[in-house]
Amino acid sequence: MPLRVQYGTADGNTVPYPPLFNDICRNYGFVDTRGSVDRVGDIPEVQHSDGLRCVLEGLAQPDCPFASLGCDLGEKDRPKGRMSMRKWAGGYVQIVVREEGPANNEFEKLRDLAKAIEEKLRQKAGDDQWELRFILTAVQLNFEIERRTQSAWVWFDAKASTAQSALASRERLLIVLGEAICEFKSDE
Repeated sequence: MPLRVQYGTADGNTVPYPPLFNDICRNYGFVDTRGSVDRVGDIPEVQHSDGLRCVLEGLAQPDCPFASLGCDLGEKDRPKGRMSMRKWAGGYVQIVVREEGPANNEFEKLRDLAKAIEEKLRQKAGDDQWELRFILTAVQLNFEIERRTQSAWVWFDAKASTAQSALASRERLLIVLGEAICEFKSDE
């Protein structure tokens, strides 16, 4: 199956957040890109991925109903997996509804976005082996106006037989993810 999708929930976080570097974490801290496409270049992770840059620039557009709260990229080996899927390249993007509204409306917008992303990825997966997890979380936003709301962590993995192939597959996944976000906002 080219695309596997899961939905779930998890504990949330607070935004903005400071950098955190330790034995298992390499987090550069929050960069506010809401309505500021030019700030996307300040995010260190986009230096390694044009696909991630595409996703974050789409979310940073002034007319986008969503915003990014964080992202990361990584690679891992699965030596006990099938030969064709032993190398994984993945990451996540945390997405929030930009404007405050009723809690159930924010949930519905995130759900509808998740379904649109899933549909677009299913159409475009081709021979790629992609895995996607949409995790609904509470988030405390400490911006100009503080509010507690819902967000979605969109976790993604691209699997392949070589590290280079997995990275290339992840880039294709991210480009399609960015397209789905841009198409969704234009349907609003």
